[in-house]
This record gives sequence, structure tokens and C-alpha cells, in this order.
Amino acid sequence: MGYPQTLVNIIADIAELVEDSTHIALRRGLLRSSQSEGYLAAPLVYSSSCEELEASLKRWSMPPMPHGLSPVATMLLRSAWETFRMAAFLYLWRCFGFRANVLEPIRADRVALANTYVTAIISNCQAILQLGSIPRISIGNALLWPLVVVGCECGTGSTEND
Repeated sequence: MGYPQTLVNIIADIAELVEDSTHIALRRGLLRSSQSEGYLAAPLVYSSSCEELEASLKRWSMPPMPHGLSPVATMLLRSAWETFRMAAFLYLWRCFGFRANVLEPIRADRVALANTYVTAIISNCQAILQLGSIPRISIGNALLWPLVVVGCECGTGSTEND
């Protein structure tokens, strides 16, 4: 099974943009490393590349399901793919990926949707792991990346109480 190449390609493009943005920001002094505070970022202008990748994520549609899957396996696979897509949005909106200062809020026009995605990712992962205990369904072990992404969004002032 695995993940659709079309989605993996978008996530790879986001990761490349995040790394490029980080290196450029470090060179320009917009981002600095501090052992006690992690990475601190000056506000970053949302570039046209970010907008293009966000549009790609919005337009992405699931490919046909592999033949012969049980209804439960089909539901789990759809949920896992959508979970990765939502995590990719959060990762993109952070601009600096895992080097971002998570105490800085996400852009104001994305906060409500980001909070919705955080809640959905946590719910999806929980359901996938619970249903994944059914014999011959092992998709739950591939959810580490979305869990790390959403974990960065949980903390003071977040949707941690939802």
C-alpha cells in the first residue's frame, strides 16, 4: 500500500522549500540559533512558492484505492493519507518546519484551520492506531511524521484542551 507518490512529492517539495528558507534566513540574520531558546524567527513573508505548494495540497485528490482491501483497511488508508495532507499544511505554514519557533503563532488567517487540523490529526491517529490492532492492518506504524508535526502545535495557547 504505502502513500501516493503525488502526495509524497508535494511533501518533499515543502521540505525542500522549508530547508531553503531556513538556510536563506540564517544567512540574512533573520533566524538565529540559541541553545536555550531553540530557533527564533523574525516574521517571514509568505512567498509565492508557499502559496503554490498550499494550492497543490488543496487540489490534491486521493488516487483509487488498491483492489482487494477490506472496508476497514480502505477507511484506514484514506484517513492516513488525509492525515499526512493535513500535517503537510501545518508544516508548510510554520515556514521553518521543525526549526520554527513554535511559540510564534501561525499566520492569523490560518489559525482556525490549523486548530481544526490539529484536532483532526490527533483523532485520526488515535482511530488508526485503535483500528490498526485488527490483524493484517499495520498502517499505524507509519504515522510518526504527522504526530511529530502536530505535537509541535500542542502547548501553551494551543488546542491542547480540545
